[in-house]
Order: sequence, then C-alpha cells, then structure tokens
Amino acid sequence: MYYCVCISNVGYYDFFVNVCGWEALNGMITTNIAPWWNEPNNHAVAFIKEVIDRYHPGVIPEDMGASYEGGFFLILSFFQVVRQAVQEVGCEHFDGQAFYNAAVKFNLTFEGLPPAGFTQTSRVFVNQVAMHEWRAEVKSMVRISDWMPVVE
Repeated sequence: MYYCVCISNVGYYDFFVNVCGWEALNGMITTNIAPWWNEPNNHAVAFIKEVIDRYHPGVIPEDMGASYEGGFFLILSFFQVVRQAVQEVGCEHFDGQAFYNAAVKFNLTFEGLPPAGFTQTSRVFVNQVAMHEWRAEVKSMVRISDWMPVVE
C-alpha cells in the first residue's frame, strides 16, 4: 500500500471529505496540533465536549466539523494571554508590548495536550504535533504516533 501525506490543516477536514471522498482519503497521513475528537480518555477532548454540551446541548463533535480542538485551545490561550497582560499593566496601558511580555511567559498545560507556549526566541506557539491517518472504515482520522516536536 502506498501512502500519500496530506500536509494541510485539518481545518479543511469536511472540505476534503466532501470533495475527495473517503475512498481517496483512506490511508492519507496528516499532522494535527490537537488530539482528535475520537481519542478515548483524553482530558482535552472531554473538556471540549463538556463545553459543547453546556452551550449547545445535543450537538455532537461531528456536527461541528470535528476539527475544532486545535482552534479551541489556540483561542482559549489567546484570551488567557490578553487577560494576563491586562492584569499586569491595566486596560489603559494594554498594547502590543504588554501582550508580547505576557505571551513569552505563557505556557499552555492541559492534560491530554502537549505543552505549548512562546519564548523570547520562538514565536511558534505549538511545539508538538501528532500524526493521524485518514481511515475510511471508521470515517475519521486515527492518531498513529506520539507527540513529536515541531522543527522550526
């Protein structure tokens, strides 16, 4: 069997499924910055499902396009950095420098996710990815690797 590597963002998951179909996608390999919604016993996935259930009862991850995990934690982290910056300098002094100062100190640690954060020299927030394989028999992606470091 030959594998094709799909290096695009899984944010296009539904587009790929609708345009290419599962037969064409089957066996493709892609990276993802977050656990996939079908990972059992993953605290990050469980947390997102809890938030969805709280604000959108009855909606399941597949209804939301299934590729929300990475974006959810990126947006959550952004707002945490903004909050920290405002707490440090006050609303009237919040600017790009205050955001930068808070961002380089911020690290995302959440059970079920690899650690993420900026440093004085790294502007890449996501430091690790996992490989996933598109599988037609389950009509989903399945993680096939541990977390691996992103090479800058």
